[in-house]
Amino acid sequence: MNNPLKLLIPAVAAILTAVSCSLVEGLNGPKEFSFEGASSAEVSAATQDIDFSFRCDKEWTASLKGGRFVKLLRESVAEDGVGGAVTVRVSLNESETLRRDTLVITSGSKSMSAVISQKGLSSYLSATELVLSEAGSSLLIHAPYNWKLIAQDGDWFTIDPAEGAKGSVTVTFKANPRPEGEYDPRNGVAVFSCGHDHINIRLSQGQKDALLVSAEEIQTVALGGTFSLQALYNVDYSVEIGVDWIHQEGTKALSEDSYTFRVDENTAETERSGVIRFLADGLEAAVTVTQAGRDPLLGLETYGIYNETTPVTLYEPGVCQLGRYYNDTSLNFRIMDIEAGTVTDIRGYGIDLRAGDSVTLEVVTQEGSTSHEAVLLATEGERAWLRAKDGTGFILKI
Repeated sequence: MNNPLKLLIPAVAAILTAVSCSLVEGLNGPKEFSFEGASSAEVSAATQDIDFSFRCDKEWTASLKGGRFVKLLRESVAEDGVGGAVTVRVSLNESETLRRDTLVITSGSKSMSAVISQKGLSSYLSATELVLSEAGSSLLIHAPYNWKLIAQDGDWFTIDPAEGAKGSVTVTFKANPRPEGEYDPRNGVAVFSCGHDHINIRLSQGQKDALLVSAEEIQTVALGGTFSLQALYNVDYSVEIGVDWIHQEGTKALSEDSYTFRVDENTAETERSGVIRFLADGLEAAVTVTQAGRDPLLGLETYGIYNETTPVTLYEPGVCQLGRYYNDTSLNFRIMDIEAGTVTDIRGYGIDLRAGDSVTLEVVTQEGSTSHEAVLLATEGERAWLRAKDGTGFILKI
């Protein structure tokens, strides 16, 4: 026969355990813990800042699950100690792929999340390449801030309107009439600037088809003879003779074409060269192309300053502490060696830099400061690689 008391003891123990866990969670976790307003955000492809406000009566931390295209910009606590706010910066999405990240607010044993979704580039600009027709071509803009369009390369087109306020607008690009005797294709660039974004809009217009002959009338004697005509052209053509007493003796013609070449990335550290040959029957023209090797600094990952690839100032987890301080245009990156009591500041990294851009970095220590003219080699996630003209290498957390 089962003892009722023995059956009751496990049930009581389970209830006491649940109550105990609930009490501990109540002591550790906040009583007020919720978003004020939206707990998610869906934005266009533009670089922009997003604010999240919430209520929390305990100490809290903010983090990002991914951190590939979203960065924590500011964190603040209201004077009442309960209100909190986090500002994140979403970087430009240059693809058409929808991408997502998650902001996580943690306090004690509790956490809450805000999903950040960013649409593809067409949610910002309808195109980044336009072929201008005779009637012109349109660009649809959805701007989160005031914007401008400036013709950077090419004076053969007009822009209307060339600037505007936040919102949606259609911009028309029109080609100016060609100068007399001009038939070649035309290319140009207009730079779209909005907030932190600077995007090249590439413009082109096809050639004006032409077949020009050097004379409209030719006078020849009864005895016959020969005459010459010059043909200028940019299209394929043939010669047809409408009577049987005129015969084509042969032709000579000279035309001009334009070619564009793309160079792939050189993944080796050694320099390489190649030859482009233009070949015709019995003719050859050669162009030698030389490409520098991949910088060996890109094979390293530890944050710090390098002499070529030899560490000078290096971040050591557990020994050093990193700091990042942003303003509207640049980042101050700091490495603090707790044991040695030294602080190294690397200032001047532009938050809008792209691979290939140049920047002047200032390195400040207790011993003084030095300036380095550097080129941004590459970025990946929160890491940026730069190489200065004097050979100094930098790996920064951005």
